[in-house]
Amino acid sequence: MSLPAIKRATKMPSPEELAARVRGSQSTLMERALIGWGVVNIVLILMQMFVSPFGAGVGVNIGNLNKYFMFSLAAWVMVALLRKAAPLRVPGAMVFVVLVQVWFTVSTIVAQLQLGRSREFMSADYVLVTYLLCFVNAAMMVYMEPRLRIWLKRAVVGLCLVSSFFAVLQFLNFGPAIAVANVMVGVGDISNWGGQGGVRAMGLFPGVGTQVTYNLIAIALIASALFQRKLKFVEIAVIVVLTGTILMTQVRNSLPMVALVLLPLIVLFVRRHKVQSIPYVVAGLVALAVLLMVGGDRFNYMFSGDTSTFDYRQDVLWPQARSIYQQRPWFGIGVEPAFTGADTLTRDRWSDGIIMDNGYLVTLAFGGLPALSFMVLAIVAGALGSLRLIVNRSFGAMERGFALVAGVIVLHFGYEMYFGNMFTNVSLAMFYFILAGAALPSKGVADKAKSLLGALRERAAAA
Repeated sequence: MSLPAIKRATKMPSPEELAARVRGSQSTLMERALIGWGVVNIVLILMQMFVSPFGAGVGVNIGNLNKYFMFSLAAWVMVALLRKAAPLRVPGAMVFVVLVQVWFTVSTIVAQLQLGRSREFMSADYVLVTYLLCFVNAAMMVYMEPRLRIWLKRAVVGLCLVSSFFAVLQFLNFGPAIAVANVMVGVGDISNWGGQGGVRAMGLFPGVGTQVTYNLIAIALIASALFQRKLKFVEIAVIVVLTGTILMTQVRNSLPMVALVLLPLIVLFVRRHKVQSIPYVVAGLVALAVLLMVGGDRFNYMFSGDTSTFDYRQDVLWPQARSIYQQRPWFGIGVEPAFTGADTLTRDRWSDGIIMDNGYLVTLAFGGLPALSFMVLAIVAGALGSLRLIVNRSFGAMERGFALVAGVIVLHFGYEMYFGNMFTNVSLAMFYFILAGAALPSKGVADKAKSLLGALRERAAAA
């Protein structure tokens, strides 16, 4: 009997599922309880991203939940370490994130001593610690339960498909769908963005950039199957739909990043499918071309030559950071919530209460050159670490797929930090760090799964 016949007869699971079964058969009740607790943390963090805009609309600060999430995440890691359920894994990129946080704290203390700037202690002061806990939580959980990747993949792809359905309705000017988007993104009318017409459809996400990033993450998760097999027709169709809704968001600044992610995946697709890829590639390009032509005036924003938003950043927002850097290049002025859009009563010559809208300049203003250097090193280390995991052929498709996701997230942060604060958007960044943490390999568990698969192959060869 051949190996495919044995797979059909025994319904052989994927390496990830088999690894999870091996691990699950050896787990204790306490470990299963820990996994359940960790999953609850992730679900609540994901839900907050969608609940927060509605909370702001009714005057409830849902963002305060981050304090409770941070406590729950810290308690989870502590219990898991005490139980020796999984090792603590902090890669080099996260070490640099810790250094950024440390220097922010030092800079805040120095600013209080030298400038007399004082205010109450806020969540913005330790936000990077929250991200570290999210990353460590996911990295330890995926070591304990490899199926976490499967659950996350289904959640992200399913969420993006539902959001894409709403995005199409918004693009077609369906009133209720547009009303939902207006609440989520906090603007007056997404069908007349900046008075330029067109529809910037972000589906159910609280921002057009978020829709783009999540769709790219979902595409990477689906395309990761190419590391081991050809894609199914339905998978190719989903990728085309997600790519189409990326265009509907009309995020002009993100188009280079989208191309940087999609082009290597197209090359991988062609190498795996060979001649069979030609009809799919042609059909996909035709579908996207038809979307652009039929969309017509709804794509006004994407093809507009208007640069008012970028000019406003350069002329009004960014000079704040340049002024601070010229006078305080080494310590900045410490963490300043006003630069990230948070409400504050502080108004002085260092902060006029206007959001800075550039993550690199926010870092420079908070902690000077040392903080900015650590932030850049964290992004570079994250990109290199993700690439190292992607090219490691000893990992399964799901593991390499999440490494690809981690790479997409790092690229997103590194590129979009120039156009937005990024690391100060707590609700979104927490889940990004969870996805990145899930990219770390489940060593030991995967090895046992591979040994079982090897035994099955030997049975097939003997038959």
